[in-house]
Amino acid sequence: MPLAPISLAGLRRPLALAVAAALGLGACSTSSGETGRPFDPAGRRTLEIGWTTRGEVRHLFGAPTSVTPGRDGTETWLYEHTQVSTLTLPFYGLVRARQTPHRILTIRFQYGLVSGCTFFEERYASRGIEIVPDGQVVESCAR
Repeated sequence: MPLAPISLAGLRRPLALAVAAALGLGACSTSSGETGRPFDPAGRRTLEIGWTTRGEVRHLFGAPTSVTPGRDGTETWLYEHTQVSTLTLPFYGLVRARQTPHRILTIRFQYGLVSGCTFFEERYASRGIEIVPDGQVVESCAR
């Protein structure tokens, strides 16, 4: 049984739409920036002033983002993390931006033991291209 010839005229429009859709999806772009490294902020509740050592803190949170020595033998470790990302769909004029909570954990040491701890977290809401603050937490985190 011979095959019927296929008419390309009927396929041109759907094919053109499929190609345009594929090019449109390929033209979208994403970008992101990150500050610091992720850490588990729940671990802050296990810190005890005068008992928790530098080694235990490093085990809980990893290496700090920065270490600042004090003149009196104190030391301050800073843990920080946030990530900002954008999605751009140029053919639709759509740009979306978002940011994960910005978390900062500051741990102070005296003689190698935790002497104080502060936790800061700011949450954000996305409104198209705008990222606006949407609440924050500031608390002492060691007991």
